[in-house]
Amino acid sequence: MNGNDLTNLIQDYYDHKNLKFPDFHQALSFVHTELGEVYELDLARVSGWVRNNPETKPKFSKESLGEELGDAIMMLVVAGMAEGVDPLKSLEEKIKAKMAGPTLLGSHNGVEVFGERTLKSTSFTVNLEELDDKRTDAQIKFTEGFSGGN
Repeated sequence: MNGNDLTNLIQDYYDHKNLKFPDFHQALSFVHTELGEVYELDLARVSGWVRNNPETKPKFSKESLGEELGDAIMMLVVAGMAEGVDPLKSLEEKIKAKMAGPTLLGSHNGVEVFGERTLKSTSFTVNLEELDDKRTDAQIKFTEGFSGGN
Protein backbone atom coordinates (compact mmCIF):
# COMPACT_ATOMS: atom_id res chain seq x y z
CA MET A 1 0.00 0.00 0.00
CA ASN A 2 1.43 3.39 -0.96
CA GLY A 3 0.83 6.69 0.79
CA ASN A 4 -1.92 7.71 -1.63
CA ASP A 5 -3.82 4.48 -0.97
CA LEU A 6 -3.49 4.99 2.78
CA THR A 7 -4.69 8.60 2.56
CA ASN A 8 -7.72 7.45 0.55
CA LEU A 9 -8.39 4.65 3.05
CA ILE A 10 -8.30 7.12 5.94
CA GLN A 11 -10.73 9.42 4.12
CA ASP A 12 -13.01 6.42 3.42
CA TYR A 13 -12.83 5.48 7.11
CA TYR A 14 -13.91 8.97 8.20
CA ASP A 15 -16.72 8.94 5.62
CA HIS A 16 -17.86 5.41 6.54
CA LYS A 17 -17.97 6.19 10.28
CA ASN A 18 -19.42 9.65 9.60
CA LEU A 19 -16.67 11.16 11.74
CA LYS A 20 -15.94 14.86 11.96
CA PHE A 21 -12.66 15.55 10.21
CA PRO A 22 -10.30 17.39 12.57
CA ASP A 23 -8.37 20.47 11.57
CA PHE A 24 -4.57 20.52 11.74
CA HIS A 25 -4.28 21.50 15.40
CA GLN A 26 -6.95 19.05 16.52
CA ALA A 27 -5.26 16.23 14.62
CA LEU A 28 -1.94 17.06 16.33
CA SER A 29 -3.72 16.94 19.68
CA PHE A 30 -4.99 13.48 18.76
CA VAL A 31 -1.41 12.48 17.87
CA HIS A 32 -0.45 13.33 21.44
CA THR A 33 -3.29 11.26 22.90
CA GLU A 34 -2.28 8.29 20.75
CA LEU A 35 1.35 8.65 21.80
CA GLY A 36 0.10 8.69 25.39
CA GLU A 37 -1.46 5.29 24.73
CA VAL A 38 1.86 4.08 23.30
CA TYR A 39 3.63 5.24 26.47
CA GLU A 40 0.95 3.56 28.60
CA LEU A 41 1.67 0.26 26.85
CA ASP A 42 5.39 0.77 27.21
CA LEU A 43 4.98 1.26 30.97
CA ALA A 44 2.92 -1.94 31.10
CA ARG A 45 5.99 -3.92 29.97
CA VAL A 46 7.79 -3.23 33.22
CA SER A 47 6.52 -4.86 36.37
CA GLY A 48 6.73 -3.30 39.80
CA TRP A 49 4.88 -0.08 39.11
CA VAL A 50 2.07 0.71 41.51
CA ARG A 51 -0.69 2.26 39.42
CA ASN A 52 -4.05 3.74 40.27
CA ASN A 53 -6.82 1.47 39.04
CA PRO A 54 -4.48 -1.19 37.66
CA GLU A 55 -7.45 -3.24 36.43
CA THR A 56 -8.18 -0.56 33.82
CA LYS A 57 -4.61 -0.35 32.54
CA PRO A 58 -3.76 -2.09 29.27
CA LYS A 59 -1.56 -5.15 29.12
CA PHE A 60 1.41 -4.93 26.77
CA SER A 61 1.35 -6.86 23.53
CA LYS A 62 3.11 -6.23 20.24
CA GLU A 63 -0.29 -6.24 18.54
CA SER A 64 -1.54 -3.46 20.83
CA LEU A 65 1.68 -1.52 20.37
CA GLY A 66 1.34 -1.78 16.59
CA GLU A 67 -2.27 -0.59 16.75
CA GLU A 68 -1.44 2.45 18.87
CA LEU A 69 1.57 3.38 16.74
CA GLY A 70 -0.72 3.02 13.71
CA ASP A 71 -3.27 5.34 15.32
CA ALA A 72 -0.55 7.95 15.89
CA ILE A 73 0.60 7.63 12.28
CA MET A 74 -2.99 7.94 11.07
CA MET A 75 -3.46 11.18 12.98
CA LEU A 76 -0.21 12.56 11.55
CA VAL A 77 -1.52 11.76 8.06
CA VAL A 78 -4.86 13.38 8.97
CA ALA A 79 -2.99 16.51 10.11
CA GLY A 80 -1.30 16.60 6.71
CA MET A 81 -4.58 16.03 4.91
CA ALA A 82 -6.09 18.95 6.84
CA GLU A 83 -3.33 21.17 5.43
CA GLY A 84 -3.48 19.71 1.93
CA VAL A 85 -0.15 17.89 2.13
CA ASP A 86 0.68 14.19 2.00
CA PRO A 87 3.31 13.51 4.66
CA LEU A 88 3.80 9.92 3.49
CA LYS A 89 4.57 11.04 -0.06
CA SER A 90 6.87 13.74 1.33
CA LEU A 91 8.62 11.16 3.50
CA GLU A 92 9.10 8.82 0.54
CA GLU A 93 10.54 11.62 -1.61
CA LYS A 94 12.83 12.78 1.21
CA ILE A 95 14.22 9.27 1.79
CA LYS A 96 14.77 8.72 -1.94
CA ALA A 97 16.55 12.07 -2.24
CA LYS A 98 18.82 11.22 0.68
CA MET A 99 19.66 7.86 -0.90
CA ALA A 100 20.38 9.30 -4.36
CA GLY A 101 23.94 9.73 -5.48
CA PRO A 102 27.15 8.73 -3.80
CA THR A 103 27.14 7.94 -0.11
CA LEU A 104 30.10 7.88 2.22
CA LEU A 105 30.58 4.16 2.80
CA GLY A 106 33.50 4.59 5.15
CA SER A 107 37.00 5.90 5.55
CA HIS A 108 40.37 4.53 6.53
CA ASN A 109 43.50 6.55 7.28
CA GLY A 110 41.85 9.68 5.94
CA VAL A 111 40.74 8.09 2.64
CA GLU A 112 37.02 8.36 2.15
CA VAL A 113 35.21 5.68 0.16
CA PHE A 114 32.07 6.84 -1.61
CA GLY A 115 29.59 4.61 -3.40
CA GLU A 116 26.01 3.78 -4.05
CA ARG A 117 24.01 1.20 -2.15
CA THR A 118 21.08 -0.69 -3.51
CA LEU A 119 19.19 -3.55 -1.96
CA LYS A 120 21.28 -6.05 -3.91
CA SER A 121 24.72 -4.51 -4.32
CA THR A 122 27.13 -1.78 -3.37
CA SER A 123 29.47 -0.02 -5.78
CA PHE A 124 32.28 2.24 -4.71
CA THR A 125 34.97 4.59 -5.94
CA VAL A 126 38.15 5.65 -4.19
CA ASN A 127 40.04 8.83 -5.04
CA LEU A 128 43.63 7.55 -4.98
CA GLU A 129 44.95 11.12 -5.11
CA GLU A 130 43.84 11.49 -1.50
CA LEU A 131 46.21 8.73 -0.37
CA ASP A 132 49.24 9.61 1.68
CA ASP A 133 52.30 10.24 -0.56
CA LYS A 134 54.23 7.55 1.32
CA ARG A 135 51.63 4.97 0.50
CA THR A 136 51.98 3.24 -2.84
CA ASP A 137 49.00 0.96 -2.74
CA ALA A 138 45.51 0.93 -1.38
CA GLN A 139 44.01 -2.03 0.37
CA ILE A 140 40.30 -2.37 0.75
CA LYS A 141 39.03 -5.06 3.01
CA PHE A 142 35.76 -6.56 2.01
CA THR A 143 33.25 -7.85 4.46
CA GLU A 144 31.46 -11.03 3.64
CA GLY A 145 28.89 -10.45 0.94
CA PHE A 146 30.26 -7.01 0.03
CA SER A 147 31.21 -6.45 -3.58
CA GLY A 148 32.39 -3.34 -5.30
CA GLY A 149 33.03 -2.00 -8.74
CA ASN A 150 33.19 1.13 -10.83
